[in-house]
Amino acid sequence: MNKKVDRLDRPSKLLQNTNLDTVYFRSFSDIPNAKEVSKLVDAEGEFRSGTAGSFDSVRTIIPSIEARYKAVDALIMESGIKQVVEFAAGRTTRGINNPQWNYIHTDYDGGALEQIEHIAKSICRGKPTSMHFVRFNAITGEGLEEVLEPIKQGKVAVVHEGLGIYCTLEQKAKIALNARTILERHGGIYITPDIRTKQDPSFHKLYPQYAGRLKEQRAKLGLDFEASKFEDREEAMGFFRKLGFDAEIIQYRELVDHIESLGALFLDKNEKGRVEEVIRQFEIWRMELR
Repeated sequence: MNKKVDRLDRPSKLLQNTNLDTVYFRSFSDIPNAKEVSKLVDAEGEFRSGTAGSFDSVRTIIPSIEARYKAVDALIMESGIKQVVEFAAGRTTRGINNPQWNYIHTDYDGGALEQIEHIAKSICRGKPTSMHFVRFNAITGEGLEEVLEPIKQGKVAVVHEGLGIYCTLEQKAKIALNARTILERHGGIYITPDIRTKQDPSFHKLYPQYAGRLKEQRAKLGLDFEASKFEDREEAMGFFRKLGFDAEIIQYRELVDHIESLGALFLDKNEKGRVEEVIRQFEIWRMELR
């Protein structure tokens, strides 16, 4: 295994900073508790002091991250499943926002895990919740037995967002197989918006600076984002079929009614409309065992 893969199997400081960028970007949304968590971890300060590029280079990313979070939530709600295991959850507020779930928040970064557990206890003080914080590497499977321990009888939704886009095809397979292990024991669904193909809609034509940001990230992380994409839907479907899944592919437009950050970041109605149309074409995968 080469050094580039090792960087992802054992997440680096650069990937941890990418997670904090996401926390900051969600603060522009109306996702509950997103602004509070962003302030508590100084996500904006980390972004401003980092080398992620200018704010203009992320304007299109921010509403797409809001829509991504909401699309995952919508599919979980639609399923009626009350247990959720989230891989590489970072500082997401999903468990805090859904106290009715038996929610297992996992991450390989022990520091991030400890931080969000402390924040969750502070925000939810006095409120009944069922949240569990488990150190788990979604690629290597390290910690999987600890993830399984708090899952109760009944179906589970295994989810991740923003993890698979950094992974090679080999790593994507390992993540999916770890999800399959959980579903084989409990039943349920595997949800992710992280399956990308080279045919997907993108912001590159609208915003050349977005492509520049990706190029910078690729160089710093030592990852080739294009090589990690599938050629098309058919190749992706076949890939997951071989791993034991049947997939349904759903566009964000079918799940997300409102993207709050679009209004704040794109004052020109025509520009806002163009960006929104690209985002609403993005896809999320809902998979079940064959």
